[in-house]
Amino acid sequence: MTKPLPKLLRKAPIIEAVAEVRFSSSNGNLASTVLPGLLFNDLKEQYPAIQAHPSAQIPSEVKDQNPELRYLPSVVMVGENSSLNVGGAVLGIVVNKPYPGWDSFKALILNVWQVAQKSELIGSIERFSLKYINLIEAPMDSNQLDCTTVKLTLGEYVVTSEPTTVRSELRKGRFITVASIVTQAQSLGANAATGLIVDLDVICNGPFVGSWDEIRTLLEDAHIIEKEVFFNLLTDHTIDRYEPEY
Repeated sequence: MTKPLPKLLRKAPIIEAVAEVRFSSSNGNLASTVLPGLLFNDLKEQYPAIQAHPSAQIPSEVKDQNPELRYLPSVVMVGENSSLNVGGAVLGIVVNKPYPGWDSFKALILNVWQVAQKSELIGSIERFSLKYINLIEAPMDSNQLDCTTVKLTLGEYVVTSEPTTVRSELRKGRFITVASIVTQAQSLGANAATGLIVDLDVICNGPFVGSWDEIRTLLEDAHIIEKEVFFNLLTDHTIDRYEPEY
């Protein structure tokens, strides 16, 4: 019998979670200039500060012609433990550590999406994604891959404590999970820690027949897939360290 997935980890290793929507604007470049104001009007108690993103200096004509730049935000709305990245073709909801739990994060996502939909500035949704960045703590000089179920060899050479990056795209139905593992990582700040990064980006590409209604329905599926991949990448011993609740 397959062991059930934990409902949650009491000591979540999540250092950042992001829900992002990429879209085409229904009114040219108005989304990048007007959408932040409309979002602020409805969400100013939660996001009282607005600041320009560094990419705001890039002309919109240049962004539109370069796929790598088109989805960069121009404005960041800052709250206590989360922020909104808003641009002419992107809306990202970012939650920082400590992670509030899926129920709270999902409620935040749906609320912001509702306000964005009401603005009528967003045309067709091109894709949405749910991304989690986790730091699994481990000593810098240890074999950090032992925290995972990943076994890596290069020919006859077994990779152990060497700095390593592994990236793969895992497909399930219409979802693509971009899974990245980076060893020998170190967080910054007062509570700095070392370990390996487990970065999972669950992407669902359009077209979406029901637009907002369809991605609301698919959001829970994306979260389930992220959980399945995450817990399958960790050993039982590693999971137990973070106090799972079943």
